[in-house]
Amino acid sequence: MKKMIKISLLIMSVFGLLLVSPMTYAKEVNDANAKSSSKSQSSGNDPQDVGTSDEWGLPDRPLTTGSVANVLNKIYALLGMIAVIMILIGGFNYVTSAGDESKIRKGKNTIVAAVVGLIIVILAYAITSFVAGITG
Repeated sequence: MKKMIKISLLIMSVFGLLLVSPMTYAKEVNDANAKSSSKSQSSGNDPQDVGTSDEWGLPDRPLTTGSVANVLNKIYALLGMIAVIMILIGGFNYVTSAGDESKIRKGKNTIVAAVVGLIIVILAYAITSFVAGITG
């Protein structure tokens, strides 16, 4: 159980670092683009305007905090569904254990791990919402 908690904390820490970096970058890019667009004549709102590309051939459009948050929200929804499915699987193993101690333990451990995972997903969503609210 302690090993599972350590692994969960490690994953949450790495995932948290991965969350903050793109949003910080998006804020810096948006600030830089706001400064440069105020100097230019075009509005940049033309849907036919695909813009230029950078040296790697990627579109020269800013990465917005909203787009990163939307992608992360979809990932959180998927992870939440997986956690709920794991809770159901753990419950099924627990109910069908027929008194076998190893199956009871396996079912309980699955339920606990899924609930811990669900809590991590909810906390990650809260952190993402907070950071997205701060960075705009």
